[in-house]
Amino acid sequence: MRRGSVAAAFRRPGATVGALLVAFGVIMAAACRVPSPTPKKRTLADMRNAGVALLAWLTDNFEPLSEGEAPVVDWSQCPPVTHAELAAKLKLYIRDLPVEDGWRRPFEYCLDQRSRPPRYFGIRSAGSDGRFEGPRYRVGPIPETEKGRDLVWFNGYFAAWPEQAAVR
Repeated sequence: MRRGSVAAAFRRPGATVGALLVAFGVIMAAACRVPSPTPKKRTLADMRNAGVALLAWLTDNFEPLSEGEAPVVDWSQCPPVTHAELAAKLKLYIRDLPVEDGWRRPFEYCLDQRSRPPRYFGIRSAGSDGRFEGPRYRVGPIPETEKGRDLVWFNGYFAAWPEQAAVR
């Protein structure tokens, strides 16, 4: 046995199972101190990841649409799609399409499958209050003072997002 190896250390008279448990406890205590992301940050990150996967799938399967952003997004223009149906389409682009937002409420997905390429596609979260505001969203940041607002990713970009949100 090499001098200084882990196996040699446990053959020493002072090395006990208790010492191993103490070392394991210290490691576990350190791991528990790692802060978990807030529901808002987790929701934004999940929406971005799912949206990027959807955009990659669209890019691989269809010609690009013309440029231009509307000042208002109308969610009602985009037909709903089930999580299972969208997950099947995106399986090459994202391993686990998120089912829920950071508040443990289901994401709502939409994909216009009537046109080729799809004209509309999106993901939205009802936010912390769990109630969708309606189908129309003014494109832009949501002031921090307006808690509970919907978070919306539509046609390749965030259409409604919290002001000062860092999505990395």
